[in-house]
Amino acid sequence: MPIAQLQASPVVIAAFDNDQAGEQMVERLRKNLPTIQHHSPAGKDWNEDLQLHLRDLQRQFEQRSSRTRQFFQEQVDREDELTL
Repeated sequence: MPIAQLQASPVVIAAFDNDQAGEQMVERLRKNLPTIQHHSPAGKDWNEDLQLHLRDLQRQFEQRSSRTRQFFQEQVDREDELTL
């Protein structure tokens, strides 16, 4: 996108890797776009952040699934006790 178009935009957000090259790119852009907003990933890059987030979601899912299985197994066990 041409810099003139970016300068005419009310908001410009940069989202580069969390490394020296990413920081250098933001500094280069700031010369022409002083109001640029910069967002960095928590990890080294956005892909790593997404992978960590996915692992966290998978862990949460497994915990909830385990609790759900345990709850229903307890219900089945109670019913079995009542029928004996």
